[in-house]
Amino acid sequence: GFASAKCYIAMRYWQPYTETALAQMKADGVNAVVVLPLYPQFSISTSGSSLRLLKTLFSNDERFGKAVPHTVVPAWYRRPGYLRTMARLIVNELMQFTPEQMSRAGGQSGLHVLFSAHGVPKSYIAAGDPYERQMKECVALISEEVRSLLRGLHSETVDEQLATAEESFVQEARSRISKEQAQRLAGALAADATEPQPVEFHL
Repeated sequence: GFASAKCYIAMRYWQPYTETALAQMKADGVNAVVVLPLYPQFSISTSGSSLRLLKTLFSNDERFGKAVPHTVVPAWYRRPGYLRTMARLIVNELMQFTPEQMSRAGGQSGLHVLFSAHGVPKSYIAAGDPYERQMKECVALISEEVRSLLRGLHSETVDEQLATAEESFVQEARSRISKEQAQRLAGALAADATEPQPVEFHL
């Protein structure tokens, strides 16, 4: 069962090295492996590099190559928990601004959220690397999660929808930002649907 699962950290270029983790797994008698790269999006230059090394190590090992089944989680940027966590981090920062700073009035530019990501060579993309597409999709998903969180902050049913661990965040957020401010930031109070969003997201 899951109660007997154990986590091992394997790093590509520093301790604990992948080889070290594999040796420890063998010593512990591990009989099944789930490989979880800590990159939410997949790229041949990040997760791909680590997975290639693991494949080589597994295939060169008598036991791991044959007797120990393994599965890989290639990407997890769509996971609801990840999206919610990122949205909470962003909303927490958006709430640091005053209503005046949030406004587009008087020549103000509104609020901007900048996502910074590693670039990959165009040749990788041309060869089928999904990283750029996944990153753009991830930004869109997080952006919508931010708007959804803002829209729902003062909802009567919000507590029923949230896990206990998130209720403290909601309670604090409600004390720091009014329903009108939250709705405005979510773009729900725009008089004209074509006007720029109060919060803009950039990659």
